[in-house]
Amino acid sequence: MFALGALITKAQDYKKVQTSVLLNKYEDAKTEIDKLMTDPKAQAKAETYLWKAKVYGALASGNDEKMKAKYTSAFTTADEAFTKYAEMDPTFKIMKDNNLTDAASNIYSISYKEGVRTFNAKAWDSASYHFNYAVKYSDYLFKNKLLKSEAPFDTTSILYAGYSAQNALKADAAVKYYTRLMDAKVADASYVELYKYVLLQDIKNKNKESFDKYLALSKATYPKENWDDFEMEYINKNVSLADKVAMYDKESAAGTLTASKYVQFADVFANIPKDEKDKMDSFTLDKYNRKALEAFKKAADLDATDGIAHFNTGVIYYTLYGVYEDRTIEIRKILKDLVASHVVEKDLKKKVVAEAKFKEQIDAIKKLNTDLDKPMTECVDGCIMYIEKSYNILKEKKDLNNIEKTCLRKSVDFLANMYAIKRDKSAGKDPKAYDIYDAKYKLYDGLHK
Repeated sequence: MFALGALITKAQDYKKVQTSVLLNKYEDAKTEIDKLMTDPKAQAKAETYLWKAKVYGALASGNDEKMKAKYTSAFTTADEAFTKYAEMDPTFKIMKDNNLTDAASNIYSISYKEGVRTFNAKAWDSASYHFNYAVKYSDYLFKNKLLKSEAPFDTTSILYAGYSAQNALKADAAVKYYTRLMDAKVADASYVELYKYVLLQDIKNKNKESFDKYLALSKATYPKENWDDFEMEYINKNVSLADKVAMYDKESAAGTLTASKYVQFADVFANIPKDEKDKMDSFTLDKYNRKALEAFKKAADLDATDGIAHFNTGVIYYTLYGVYEDRTIEIRKILKDLVASHVVEKDLKKKVVAEAKFKEQIDAIKKLNTDLDKPMTECVDGCIMYIEKSYNILKEKKDLNNIEKTCLRKSVDFLANMYAIKRDKSAGKDPKAYDIYDAKYKLYDGLHK
């Protein structure tokens, strides 16, 4: 009322509207502004729409419940009128000169109040609807310096517009609001989840440009958070396996990979989706297993306290050993079948040549098994070395998580198996080695629970 008392206007056309507003007779003011809106000259003036927005905004405000119930479309009309006014007077000169800021602030207040009410009622679509308007009108107020605030925007309205949209499953709208806050580097501790939400939406939508931008911004704003997981999630969902290898090789050569990122790449190579794995031959799978082994080893080398990385390195060695063992079994079967099907040549003249050829075949097959001895020994030794390190790391650690407890428990089984293999291989050849490996086997087998 004080603001209206200071109102100055020269246009006689608006006198009756002003008088009714001053007397709080908004239905009379509505009658007068509706009359003006039938006049083409008045329709051409931005001020007409400003007054219409003010009058209808008052009707929609809820200060008079009867009027609010009677004029159910008043809010929409007020918004349409103010939007038209803003188009006709984008600098808001008329509103500022005539001290009519409340034409915008009333609509903002209505929107915000209804947004809070419906948000608290968990009516997410309604809350999203109202907070959209709260943001729209707060932007009018903040951007045009119509409030005593130096803030660039109304953080709360934007935040709750985003929350409401997210809860209403309107992801695009939620991202629109959240990225406004992110671009402004709003860094309250409670806002980190909205940063994560935006990254997850970019991952889902394969929006690499946006993902790269907001990943970098997230890292800068919340440096203590583990953003590597989001980067790997993008890679897992949107990058081919061959490109993952190329990316890994490039970053590893450049020395930019951390221990945790080595682990993440190792997981990618060790856990190829079944539909892709089914299309690969054993040698291709072996290649990816070795890539996983390399990455786990680098992670373990970078972080000597990471029992999980050491354990997984040993497990990959164990897996590779299993592949080689399967090959030896296959080779022995081929050898057995060859011997069983062999027919001795009765013709003495042909027998020498035939037997020499047969021996050549047998020797070639036996050599295949002999050639596997070295890599199999390397796998056994590698498995023992890394899993024993894992065991020693984890057994000294306090407050193990569930994964660490599982690794500690399983490590003794792996070690017992590997030392049994070492022991049996030395049987009848090296009694001293046999006793050492047998003692190790008994140690770890005794720790089995």
